[in-house]
Amino acid sequence: MLRLAEKIRKKQEGEAINESDFASSPSLINASVRDKLLAQEIPEIKINLPSTCKMTYPDPNKIHEFKLEITPNEGIWQHGRFIFDFNIPETYNHAPPVVKCLTKIWHPNIDEHGNVCLSILRQASLDLTGWTPTRKLMDVIWGLESLFGDLCDFTDALNVKAAEQYLQNKDAFIRTARNFMLRYAFSAHCVRALSTGAKTTPPPGSTKPAVSSKAVPAKAPTQPQQPSAQTLQPMNVDHFEERVAELERLILGVRNLAPQRPPKQTISDMIADAQKQVTLAEKQPKIKEILNRMSELSKYMDPNYLDDQAVATTAKINAILSHEAEIRQTAQALEAFQSLKDVLNNPAYSDLSAMRAKFAEMHQKHAEQEIQANDFIDESIELLEAYANAVSLHLLSFSLFHSF
Repeated sequence: MLRLAEKIRKKQEGEAINESDFASSPSLINASVRDKLLAQEIPEIKINLPSTCKMTYPDPNKIHEFKLEITPNEGIWQHGRFIFDFNIPETYNHAPPVVKCLTKIWHPNIDEHGNVCLSILRQASLDLTGWTPTRKLMDVIWGLESLFGDLCDFTDALNVKAAEQYLQNKDAFIRTARNFMLRYAFSAHCVRALSTGAKTTPPPGSTKPAVSSKAVPAKAPTQPQQPSAQTLQPMNVDHFEERVAELERLILGVRNLAPQRPPKQTISDMIADAQKQVTLAEKQPKIKEILNRMSELSKYMDPNYLDDQAVATTAKINAILSHEAEIRQTAQALEAFQSLKDVLNNPAYSDLSAMRAKFAEMHQKHAEQEIQANDFIDESIELLEAYANAVSLHLLSFSLFHSF
């Protein structure tokens, strides 16, 4: 298959090749449209492949199956090693490639099963960003690399739990993402050195880490191995940040390390610092005088006190006189109320609740009597109507009797 790709490349460049050998090649005769397209795209991918990406072919004779290793150089997943499995279907380039993330990762657009949420990998997309026959594998590689940067979307997430954690607590999300990287996205010897608390620090002038022979085995494995549960057992969550920093020193060295965050201060420490500052402030004469006069100064915070101090006495008298008529009416009302005091204090008014109950009872009886009166009137009307009918029948029979 690699010979087929080389022959197709030479044919495009106009180089002369042996027509008999080219026609008799079983790879060319049996090659599908997919393999021919991939043979054309692979040289372009090798030229434009970003420095953070690396392609490997488990089987050199199957160029439609390969792995892509991405090592982000910035952001939350910096220095992690994430491997994606590519499987190009027979219907390529009418169908997009099938991509799975083989490395466990805490990412809003990659779920726990390795499924990747990337618009270019969709067969049909409403926003015209999905897969079309004009797109190439290089577009997919660029999209996967951008998932660790500007294309990371927390609003349209495939891993909903990761997106919710980021929106609620960004620091907790970063810690979880680093924990996943520590377990699954770093090499085994670095994880062992970190989990056992190795304190090997490279020289200040070196760009590569100087790892002791105890931390690194004599013969490193050719393929990255996933750390086992026993390897990670000594990991202490309380010292996670320190151990991540140690891992960064093992990988990057001192020169490329970002400045460390200051240690978080607890509430009790903040209260102790505040009390210390107050104690120091009390020793200064000016502040001590202000604290002693705090009760006196508090009255100036009362707006009524400020109004009393700001308004002159004559102005207060004029304000009172302007409401003279209202004051007189209020005084008359109070005098009238005072005259009614004896009436209101009468024993007849002492038990208003009993009077209210009796009134309600009388009202109920009145309502019942009114209903009974209405029923009596209706019965009287019916009797009168019956009497009128009887009289009319009697008169009719009397007239008929005389007619005969």
